[in-house]
Amino acid sequence: MNKTHNFQIIYEETLGAAAMNNRGFYYPVDLDFGAKGKIYCLNRAHEGDTSGVRVCVLDSDSNYYGVFGSNGYNEGQFIYATGIAVYDEIVYVSDEHLNKISLFDSSGEFIKRWGIPGSKEGQLNGPSAIKFDLNGNLYIVDHLNNRIQVFDKDGKYISGFGSYGTNPGQFNLPWGITIDSLGFIYVSDWRNDRVQKFTHEGGFVSLFGSSGNKNGQFNRPSSVAVDLEGDIYITDWGNHRVQVFDKNFNFIQSLRGESTLSPWAKEFLEANPDEMAARKSSDLDLDLDIEDQHMLSSHIEKLFWAPISVKIDKQGKIYVVDRNRHRIQVYSKKIFN
Repeated sequence: MNKTHNFQIIYEETLGAAAMNNRGFYYPVDLDFGAKGKIYCLNRAHEGDTSGVRVCVLDSDSNYYGVFGSNGYNEGQFIYATGIAVYDEIVYVSDEHLNKISLFDSSGEFIKRWGIPGSKEGQLNGPSAIKFDLNGNLYIVDHLNNRIQVFDKDGKYISGFGSYGTNPGQFNLPWGITIDSLGFIYVSDWRNDRVQKFTHEGGFVSLFGSSGNKNGQFNRPSSVAVDLEGDIYITDWGNHRVQVFDKNFNFIQSLRGESTLSPWAKEFLEANPDEMAARKSSDLDLDLDIEDQHMLSSHIEKLFWAPISVKIDKQGKIYVVDRNRHRIQVYSKKIFN
């Protein structure tokens, strides 16, 4: 932690557990929040093993409300689901293969889908993260077209900005997006290893980050979130961490993951004594003398392993989608006087 600042991010709990069907997650990629504390967690599953594709609905107390969606080309199905956003209790899901945005009601009933593949205005090529502004306009990261496009909630094209390149305001395979309380837009510029900030109209403001594994450097940043104080959270996917910055992009803290067993995982182990015995005989917190963060993350259970999305709820809690561990790690912000 940077001791010149008056807050620290503290681990709270873990949600979810690995499961290919029904209650649980299978390679989750994103989440968003609905009414009455519901959390919609989007599961992409694994290429070649697509039975786990679905949206799992739960809350922060680990109550389970069901699933909807499946793998396929039909209405209400996904091939490579990438992003999820909830607006006015309608759930929107992007699919980078189908180049579609699918809409569901809060109970998971399919409503409709829209999207046309291509590179012209209003067409999509590999849409990834999606985010609504306060006016109900949907911002879509048009990943393979290297731009951001804005639509109304019914799919009517409004505007867009960005192009391929490395100059300010240009992108190289952007992935994540958020909008802060003042209307500024932040985009995780994946292959350029940086985050860019724009006005609400898409005018370039600033950028920060470079390639590497030091503080303030990134290896394929995949998601960005901003809290009400303007502090910034970035999933540094390739470095298996979440980096925290203040509103002026000063580095504050690096989160490596501190996961404990979730209630769902505990229930599973209690019901399967052989699994419990195997777990107790295993060393899940190895003391490895290596610097390779991928090796550390893949061998030490509590650490993030390919964290892919970060979201902040209305109470200010920070939710990190820990993709390869099939879980969500939850953090809070502790402010010191």
